[in-house]
Amino acid sequence: MPRDWSNLAAASRGEHLEVDFKEAFYQLITAQILYESEKSQCTAYRLIDKYEDAFEEAAALAGLELRIDRAFRYCAVIPTLESQTTLTINDSYLLIVLRKAHHERTQRGESEGGCVSVDIDELQELFKLETGGRELPKRRFELNDIFRRMKRFGIAKTEDLDDDSEQPFNVTILPGIMTVVDEVLLSRLASYQALAAAEEARQSLGDDLAEAVASQNASEA
Repeated sequence: MPRDWSNLAAASRGEHLEVDFKEAFYQLITAQILYESEKSQCTAYRLIDKYEDAFEEAAALAGLELRIDRAFRYCAVIPTLESQTTLTINDSYLLIVLRKAHHERTQRGESEGGCVSVDIDELQELFKLETGGRELPKRRFELNDIFRRMKRFGIAKTEDLDDDSEQPFNVTILPGIMTVVDEVLLSRLASYQALAAAEEARQSLGDDLAEAVASQNASEA
């Protein structure tokens, strides 16, 4: 990578400015995944695709690995160090469910351009099945909040439906989920899921014991 982006800008003979490289790199590391199909990301994606080696070295200096998927036209950066990002248990569950749904439907040939579409009712059922009875929120503003985070991760987005639809929106699972939620992270999420479930069970048992003791004390009194 050059000491700064000015060398690449000069070599482009006016096609690109130094600020173009800086903005594209900033957009990459803040969004984590950039898609050519997204209007606000396509310019940055094309620049990164064109100057892959330079951006790859810049990412490495930041402790990130650059990956470009030219089949589905997106690029992503993956931390090479242990990530300290804290996820809620529901977010962790949802990442697992979305990743599994994407994989299974792609295997069945039900994807288009690497994207898989599911409706909310369907996703609710998948979530309940995979989490042993847990449910996603049902109110629209809560669902919007959850999928706003998924969109920020670059792995899913919502698609508005007709006004007369009973569904608030459909969910499109984006191809980048296969890069961001790889087998290693999937294993970590599954471990976290198991630990969280065990902690919930422990707390529930503690509450039951406390209630039993209180009931016993009341009867003795």
